[in-house]
Amino acid sequence: MESLEPPSPIPEETRSEFERPATTGPIRAYTTAQCVSAIGSWMQKTAMGWLAWDLTHSVQWVGAMALMELLSLLWVAPLAGTMADRRSPYVVFMTTQRLLLLNALVLCALSAFGAMTIGLLMMFALIESTISGFNNPVRMTTINFLAPEGGISQAIAMNSVGIAVARSIGPAAAGLLLAKGGAAAVFAVNSASFLAMIFVLSRLRGYIHHPPGTHHRPFLQDMAGGFAYVARTPAIALIVGAAVIFALLARPFSELLPAFAGAVFAGGPQTLGLLLTAQGLGAMAGAVFMMKRHGGKPLIPLMFASGAGMCVFLLIFCVTRDLRVALPAMAAVGVCHVICNISLQSLLQHRAEPAYRGRVLSIFSLLFRSGPAVGAFAIGMAAPWLGLPNLVGTAGVLAAGLMLLLSRRAGRVA
Repeated sequence: MESLEPPSPIPEETRSEFERPATTGPIRAYTTAQCVSAIGSWMQKTAMGWLAWDLTHSVQWVGAMALMELLSLLWVAPLAGTMADRRSPYVVFMTTQRLLLLNALVLCALSAFGAMTIGLLMMFALIESTISGFNNPVRMTTINFLAPEGGISQAIAMNSVGIAVARSIGPAAAGLLLAKGGAAAVFAVNSASFLAMIFVLSRLRGYIHHPPGTHHRPFLQDMAGGFAYVARTPAIALIVGAAVIFALLARPFSELLPAFAGAVFAGGPQTLGLLLTAQGLGAMAGAVFMMKRHGGKPLIPLMFASGAGMCVFLLIFCVTRDLRVALPAMAAVGVCHVICNISLQSLLQHRAEPAYRGRVLSIFSLLFRSGPAVGAFAIGMAAPWLGLPNLVGTAGVLAAGLMLLLSRRAGRVA
């Protein structure tokens, strides 16, 4: 069994970038802990989405729940990326995990005592997304720190397998707990899930507890420098542009699945769990496929093809009212979604300069997470007049067309 204990920390002045592990032991331990934590997070996400629907029976409120993530990301992400380039990933990661644990405990208490309202739910959704916004860039850069030499793409795919497993298990488990024990039980399980990540991070401290470098520029100047770097680097700008299209038009369906389960398929928490589980199983299959891939030019056409393919299967999902058709379509959406996501992240990890990696990944996280929130909110507001499936399907078709147009530029800047 491979040891997870890292070597003694290397002084910053003698380290070229950072000391990589010689084996896959650390990244496998991190992936396992991330999977356990993500199971709890998906359970909580499912419970909060269903609570928004159950408290209001309104598609608008479900869409507004997604908007909470946008409100926090707009100001958190630029700060978080700069912090990731200037501070120890270990310190930031551990702090955010403890705060997320506390947030879940408060949600558990409010639900257990019957004090939850839609206003409180929205407030704690905003708090959670704010904390997660600071966590996201260090979570992604930590994968880079723990990957063996030449294994970044595989490490991202391995982590995505864990997330996909969590996406398939978490919603199904949440559906069972919501039906039998209520939302308080779901929030309690999520609280416990953070302990696994806190424990593993403490064991891997020697790999990730160091600042990426010494900075002398003002914080705000460093923050602006990240945006300038993306704008002046054609290959990075192309990948970020694809992420914008994908996130804004293709991905909002995920935030709106509670409304699909209740309004389109006339189901309850179990139906929502089935839809999310199908998506998660597909995502797991896509991540396993990507573990055999490597970074570089072959990922660019795969990124565009998988993005367009996801939109085709999303259209099938939107035109059917039969779960026997909807579930396989959602599984195919999950396959394409995770392939595109891993391709985007791998290309950014490979091509971004180390001094800017945290800020580039933070900008990516901002766009990739806020885009669905904007799209879900806009669709939720227009759904009573134009219909939820019509809007989601139309947005997917538009995304596929734009992705194909953007792919024509890839050869000139790849």
